[in-house]
Amino acid sequence: MEQCTGLHLYDIFTATLEHFGVSVSDQLLAEAIAIYRAHLRANEASVSTFPGMSESLIELVQRGWRLGIVTTKPGEAAYRHLQSQGLTQLFAVVVAGDQCVNLKPHPEPFLKALQALDVGSDEAIGVGDSEHDIHSARAAGLMTVGACWGTISRDKLLAARPDILAEHPRELLTL
Repeated sequence: MEQCTGLHLYDIFTATLEHFGVSVSDQLLAEAIAIYRAHLRANEASVSTFPGMSESLIELVQRGWRLGIVTTKPGEAAYRHLQSQGLTQLFAVVVAGDQCVNLKPHPEPFLKALQALDVGSDEAIGVGDSEHDIHSARAAGLMTVGACWGTISRDKLLAARPDILAEHPRELLTL
C-alpha cells in the first residue's frame, strides 16, 4: 500500500489488514511485524545503496557537510544496514523510529536530528523519497528535497511539493 510508505510498521500493517477486512489486534500486529522483520534480516544481503549514493555521501562529508538519517526503521536495523554498506562513519546522527514518540509525518524525528546535530532548521536540508518525509521535514522548518531515485510513488512525492527535486544522488552535490 503506497500511501503507507515511510510510516511505522504498526500503521502499515493496520492499514493493510483493514484493507483486506481482517480484524486487527495487538497480537496479530506483533506477529506480522515479527515475521516481516525476520524476513528483512534473512534478506539483508540483498540490501544495497542506489547507484551513486555512496560516492555522493562521501563527497558531501569531504566538503564539510554533517549528515544525519531520519528513519522509521528500528535503530538496530538502521545501523546494520549502514554497517553492511560501509557507511556508518559518514553519519553524525541516526534518528530511528524507536527513538521517537511521534513518527513521520510529525516533525519530531527531524527536530531530534537537528538538536543532535546542534543546527537550526535554516542550516539543514531534509531529503526524502516519500510524501511523509517531505511533510515531516517541512513541519520541522527544513528546506525539502524530493529524492526521486528512491520513491515508490513519484506522484505522491510530487504532490507533497518538495522545494527541490533530485533525480539522482549526485544532484545533492549541487545544493
